Amino acid sequence: SSIWSFTIILAAPQLNLPANGTTTSDNTPSFDWFDVSGAVAYELMVDNSSSFGSPEIHQTDLTSSGYTPISPLADGTYYWKVRAKDNVGNWGNWSSIWSFNVDTQAPLAPTLISPANGSVTNDSSPTFDWNDISEAVEYQIQIDDESSFASPKINQSGLSESSYTPPSSLADGTYYWRVRAKDAAGNWSDWSDIWSVTIDTQGPAAPTLISPTNGLVINDNTPTFNWSDVTNAIVYQLSLIHI
Repeated sequence: SSIWSFTIILAAPQLNLPANGTTTSDNTPSFDWFDVSGAVAYELMVDNSSSFGSPEIHQTDLTSSGYTPISPLADGTYYWKVRAKDNVGNWGNWSSIWSFNVDTQAPLAPTLISPANGSVTNDSSPTFDWNDISEAVEYQIQIDDESSFASPKINQSGLSESSYTPPSSLADGTYYWRVRAKDAAGNWSDWSDIWSVTIDTQGPAAPTLISPTNGLVINDNTPTFNWSDVTNAIVYQLSLIHI
């Protein structure tokens, strides 16, 4: 009978990392794919165009199913694909084309809104508010009674909203606070400016009445009422009852 020959084409590799459509702050990301049975080498192409007309990375005869670039990639979107070669030099089909984004630029630092810097409040669990950062996927707030934030009273990350209300009351005193933002690539912004707020839930001492003296009878129908100054008082309330 006639003798026929045939060639077994290797399977296209299955890509692993960087995952399709993801964003990373690593500009030398490791490319990884699953081993192909019968493969003795792989070819990797990485380009900022899905046409691969001028690849940023073009590695042939890779002996393992992974590759880490030596030179960093510029920020931007990249596409990548891999194929395998057998022991007689036949190349298999290309894998699917995956994309990923390189982003090494940190977002802007948040701008604090309230409580206003240097303000005093009698709310022991005030809402801390700052402006939205368009690239932010997470915020972190630190609140401490020391401006060094060496041991924060509150150190809350994972915040999806640009505000935070402490779950429990803060003791009276002066507190410092700051916020930073993180983008989808994992880049943290610089910390915001540091603002302070003083919590004061204790009322001042009661005034001591001076004149007219208690029980005095006078013929002045517009008497001057006088009492002692009270430390920290900014306003007084006078109440009269006609008997």
